[in-house]
Amino acid sequence: MTEPSRALVEALWDAAKASRAKRAEDMPDEETCLRRLFDAVERMKELGWRDAVYAPKSAPLLLIEPGCTAVLRGYRDSVGFWVTTDDDTYPSHPILFMDRAAAELASESASPPTSGSSTTTKQGE
Repeated sequence: MTEPSRALVEALWDAAKASRAKRAEDMPDEETCLRRLFDAVERMKELGWRDAVYAPKSAPLLLIEPGCTAVLRGYRDSVGFWVTTDDDTYPSHPILFMDRAAAELASESASPPTSGSSTTTKQGE
């Protein structure tokens, strides 16, 4: 593994600082942050997502966790929620879910499949 160049590291650090400054400008206080969070969750519901507390057990699901920008694949059982990857399963604490089979049917009819998806897959499916 090669070490990243100093210029790359500095560019990444500068981008991170700029993102932080933009967030502080766009959301200067907790009240503004909470309104944005509420608006984002409501919009996701308008797009077909549901509160995770209503997720069925043993069905393949798409999950959204707070602080994560990827849609995760997983399931819910009697213990809780689980995210699965090609070689691992780990606990999840999602705030929103969508039935994976219905979501995949809807996306297949809406557009052609894409490669390089950021989602992970449940083992054995």
